[in-house]
Amino acid sequence: MFTRILVAYDGGNIGRRALDKAIELVRDTSAEIYLISIYTDNDIQACRLHGSQYPANAKDLFHPDSNEFLEAESIYVNSFLAEPTDRVCQAGVSVHSIITKGKPQTAIVEHAKVICADLIVTGTHNRGAAAKLLLGSVSDSLIRNAPCPVMVVGEE
Repeated sequence: MFTRILVAYDGGNIGRRALDKAIELVRDTSAEIYLISIYTDNDIQACRLHGSQYPANAKDLFHPDSNEFLEAESIYVNSFLAEPTDRVCQAGVSVHSIITKGKPQTAIVEHAKVICADLIVTGTHNRGAAAKLLLGSVSDSLIRNAPCPVMVVGEE
C-alpha cells in the first residue's frame, strides 16, 4: 500500500475533499501524509484585499520587498496549514506540512521526488474551459510529470 502521500492543498472545498480522501486511504496504517501548499505574491495581496487575518498596519502589500508585505507573508505561511494539519493529526495519521512559494506544478513534482511519494492527491480546479486553455491545469501537469501515480479528486 502507500507509505507517503503528498496532498496538494489550496484551502478550497475540493482541496478539503482531496485531503479527506488521503486520510481515508491511510487511516489505521503507518503511512504519512505530506501536506503541501504553494503560494505566490499575488495570493498574499489578494488575501489582504479581501480583509483576511492580516494586520491593519500592512499598508503596502503590493511591494513584496516591504516590511509590511513580509509580515503578512509570515502570518499567511504560519497559519494557512494549521487547520488541515490538525485534521490529519486528529485522524491519527502522521503529517508533515510544507508551504512554499512558487509555481504549483513545479513545486509539487519536486517535493514528490524529494520525499519519494507513493501517490499525489490533488483536487480539480473550478475554472471554465477558456481559463483552463489559457492558464493550464495543475492536475493535468501533475498527471504528465509526476514521479508517481496521481489521484485527482473532483466535486461530489
